[in-house]
Amino acid sequence: MAFFYEKPSHTFSEYLLIPTYSSADCIPSNVSLRTPLCRYRPENGESPLSINIPLISSAMQSVSDDRLAIALAREGGISFIYCSQPIEREAEMVRRVKRYKAGFVANDSSISPDQTLADVLELKARTGHTTVAVTHDGSLTGRLLGIVTSRDYRESRMSPDEHVRDFMTPIDRVVLARDGLTLSEANDILWEHKLNSLPIVDNEGNMVAFVFRKDYAMHKENPLELLDAQKRYAVGASINTRDYEERVPALVEAGADVLCIDSSEGFTEWQRRTLAWIRERYGSSVKVGAGNVVDADGFRFLADAGADFVKIGIGGGSICITREANAGFKVIGINFPYDAKIQEAQEKGVIKGIIFHQGETDGGMSNWEQIVKKTYEYMLKQLGLKAEETPFVAGEMVDGGSCAGFNSRVHNLSKYIENFGVASSKGYGSKGDGLHFTVEGYRGMGERYAQQMLKLINVAPVDPVPQEPFKGKAIEIPGKIEVEDFDKPGVGKNEDGTNNASFSDEDSENHGDSDYRKDTGVDLYKTADGVALGYTQTGEWLEYTVDVKKDGDYSVSANVAAGNSTSAFKLYIDEKAITDAVTLPQTADNKWDTYKTIDVKEKVALKAGKHVLKLEITANYANIDWIQFSQLGEVPPYEGIAKVRFDMTEAESNFSVYNMQGQKLGTFTAKGMTAAMNLVKSDAKLRKQSQGVFFVRKNGESLIKKVVVHE
Repeated sequence: MAFFYEKPSHTFSEYLLIPTYSSADCIPSNVSLRTPLCRYRPENGESPLSINIPLISSAMQSVSDDRLAIALAREGGISFIYCSQPIEREAEMVRRVKRYKAGFVANDSSISPDQTLADVLELKARTGHTTVAVTHDGSLTGRLLGIVTSRDYRESRMSPDEHVRDFMTPIDRVVLARDGLTLSEANDILWEHKLNSLPIVDNEGNMVAFVFRKDYAMHKENPLELLDAQKRYAVGASINTRDYEERVPALVEAGADVLCIDSSEGFTEWQRRTLAWIRERYGSSVKVGAGNVVDADGFRFLADAGADFVKIGIGGGSICITREANAGFKVIGINFPYDAKIQEAQEKGVIKGIIFHQGETDGGMSNWEQIVKKTYEYMLKQLGLKAEETPFVAGEMVDGGSCAGFNSRVHNLSKYIENFGVASSKGYGSKGDGLHFTVEGYRGMGERYAQQMLKLINVAPVDPVPQEPFKGKAIEIPGKIEVEDFDKPGVGKNEDGTNNASFSDEDSENHGDSDYRKDTGVDLYKTADGVALGYTQTGEWLEYTVDVKKDGDYSVSANVAAGNSTSAFKLYIDEKAITDAVTLPQTADNKWDTYKTIDVKEKVALKAGKHVLKLEITANYANIDWIQFSQLGEVPPYEGIAKVRFDMTEAESNFSVYNMQGQKLGTFTAKGMTAAMNLVKSDAKLRKQSQGVFFVRKNGESLIKKVVVHE
């Protein structure tokens, strides 16, 4: 039979924590959000599993997969992968989370030197690993003979039958470490040798594990990330009350840290049986939660049955019918709040406004605006608020998402609500589903809600501050841009979503040996000519405010160094690419401090005026000293100089010639610098064009010679 509660029910939103006195120690940096997830047991002394932020994702097919599990663990929460899928598929999602990051990663991808490229590609497709240990017998713990990474082969240019021994990096060229060192020591080796991975072997040279550079960088960037004992991301998995005898062992073997029974109603015999089976089979070693329940009886039932935690609450979602489906058990009443403490809070001036975050499909209702208006008016009445003193701020939906067409209805609320503002979603797209913001989007929308609310309640908001040229004025083009002179960063974001940051460094820690701009964390190194950017990582970028003096075509060159053959960068003007990814030539001595000048782009069209130049690292470890923009001449390369190539009998060298303004006048070939200077002196057209004064540079080198010719 149904039972009706006489007392009004309440939602979380009905309660307000009233602030009291705050001491000087009461600051955000001293606050810990660490939250126990499982019950305390006497034998443990504390909760066996805690999360660093109180955020958990539900086991829904459209929500909790391995991608969200990784993203949530990175922030310090935990996700429960959904169980409405085959057992092996759910277990594989758990394994993907566990493989994504670790400290010492137990070797699980090995190959023998007698196997082929086809075997390497098959192993990569199966495991997702691009770094593979080559052991003498192909076993996971065999004697290490070398490693294979994606840089050791090219599928398009190599036969799939080529043996591993012929293209692997052999052991005598591999930097490795002995088992027993600490993770901190291993990371020091990675940084010192600029490695992406470090193999760990035992005293007999047998393979033990890998340590990866990306894992260190991730941890520095995300100090709250939730890890297990092996430094892997923590992940939960859901189970049901039907196939638990097969699903639980598979998930435990895959590495799931905690399980949870996924059911709309937890106060059942089926959940008790599931918990009993797990406790009999695994004791307390497997952490498992149960639910959902709505009262003390249900909670006590599951706690006594062996649940480590219990989920509370039924229904509440716009498409959830659990409340109706469970009407035979209980009827739950929900009333809009009116509480004396809220009234007291309003009298003290605590409530300043109302923020409305738009759901992804609510705008589809034909009378949506009227519903929002009535809800707003009802809230004002219940809380004793005045409309003219209580602003209402609504937010747009995902920019460009599947529901963005309903944003016009958000703006139409201004017809019904007088004290109204809109938080724009411009620049904040979805995470891929067209409905939900990315993590950055949610944070950014929060800032925009605050900005709008502060304006409406006549509190001066903290306005965005744009980035500024480092030396006070824009760098002129044509001219040389010293890479270390990137803009001073600004503050916040503008209304259109543009960022006022002027650089992005992966770990915000200066690993260079220069004190120049050390506070930024950008890796800057001393060079013979001053300071250069080094130890760059994929995805890092720097921005420069530049002033192009006049419309025209410009050539681009750069002074760079690279100890490998994969380092690369790309240039943009006002977020529009002006070059492809530029791969740096590997220095002959494989050193990272031997710089040479390279041609980046022969011809780039630029418009006069102020612009933002962006330098983006597209492949690790590009070392860059400076970037030079030179305006091309309005006449073609000089025929008189070009003709000398027909007389070449020895190895030729390419040279470029510039005028005093840095304008590139042409390229030519000569046997050496002396010959190049003499050729330029003898060219009548060139002497007239450059007024008898010009510069000659051998391409690929930084040496420049000044030549003065008197008629």
